[in-house]
Amino acid sequence: MIFALHFFPQRARGKQTRTYLPDNLFNPGCKPATTSKPPPPANRPPPTNPPADKTIKINDFRTPGKVNKSQLSRFTIKAFITNPIKHTNMSKHYAQAQWEGNLAKGKGQYKLETSGYQAGVHFSSRFEDDKSASSPEELIGAAHASCFSMAFAHALDTSGFEPVKIETRAEVTLAKQEGGFAISEVLLKCKGEVKGIDKDKFLEIAGQAKENCPVSKALTGVNIKLEAELV
Repeated sequence: MIFALHFFPQRARGKQTRTYLPDNLFNPGCKPATTSKPPPPANRPPPTNPPADKTIKINDFRTPGKVNKSQLSRFTIKAFITNPIKHTNMSKHYAQAQWEGNLAKGKGQYKLETSGYQAGVHFSSRFEDDKSASSPEELIGAAHASCFSMAFAHALDTSGFEPVKIETRAEVTLAKQEGGFAISEVLLKCKGEVKGIDKDKFLEIAGQAKENCPVSKALTGVNIKLEAELV
């Protein structure tokens, strides 16, 4: 966001005055001093062209010698915003994965680009009982559990309660359905330590967080369940 200060000459209204800006112009509580000046002669011709607009950027005040006191004493200051930075309210996050070979006998690896964490994925760890590697469903569970915990803590805080700790475990079910495999259900098991809240209010806010957390919204069509316990 860039701020600019536009300076316009002081125009006369009735009794003409001149505005003097003191050295402590930008200090809180500063009031410009004003002194009276006699009106100009009646036969003075009106200006044919309006004075040129002069712009001094806010960074000019940080550069020694860029703005002198004579500039400030001759003009009335009008501040406004120019060329504001457009905030998109959006963040992007990156991960990558590779797979070698066919589905049943191949192997894969994923990497989280921000943290650099990487691990392997196997067919057996996803569709069978092999727990020697991770799976996409396990990553979804981690994302959902962390997202819900953050959303729940924020909802508690904005409701006037103090969250001490929110611990969430996600159980993601991959089931064979008509047309192939699909994630059919996510069960969030949450334990929360919160100051100054009763059980009913705790469960109410937990339910709202389940519905409003971004990962829950991304999993539209998946049956999301919640078990919340106040400890």
